[in-house]
Amino acid sequence: MIKENSFKSDLEWSHARQDDEIFDEYYRNKFDGVLSIEKVDCLKLQKLGIDKVINQTFDRQITIDEKKRREPYTDVLVELFSASKLPSDPPKNPSLSSLLSRDGKRRGWAFKNNCDFIVYAIMPRQTLYLIPQKLLTIVTRKHWKTWCEKYHHKCASNFTYWTVSVPVPTQQLFECLQSEMTDTFTYQPEVKVF
Repeated sequence: MIKENSFKSDLEWSHARQDDEIFDEYYRNKFDGVLSIEKVDCLKLQKLGIDKVINQTFDRQITIDEKKRREPYTDVLVELFSASKLPSDPPKNPSLSSLLSRDGKRRGWAFKNNCDFIVYAIMPRQTLYLIPQKLLTIVTRKHWKTWCEKYHHKCASNFTYWTVSVPVPTQQLFECLQSEMTDTFTYQPEVKVF
């Protein structure tokens, strides 16, 4: 039998109090001038990918989308989109082309620019990654098709829709992020003739 995911129960698990304290301590150590950390309770904002708001001095804010994995994976499960289920779908992993052709698809968190950072934690490994959201979106737009071909998409069954993700090895993802952050250009200094 296939396990059905539930946004509500997954959200409850991800907001476990003990984990909350670990994450909040991380934010206090990572970011300067933290005045307060607000857990977002508004379902609309949570669905946009904002789990925490870090209030800093000088009226600055940092928004965070927290992602937690229960198993010690060595990849980042990059969420691409969600698509509605059809009665004709197989019980697991419908084809990517079938899912892409459906009406009403919604972008996954890798394509959204609603927060400043994704904080991606592998709980059994006690490891987390601070990923700039806008940079992740640039990288995902550039590489998602190649990732799907190379690492194969995964579908999570949620009662009326599929969540489509691709497990990108952590090292590969960070190489792509680094590559996008570094570029070259041509520069020829002006030569003055006297």
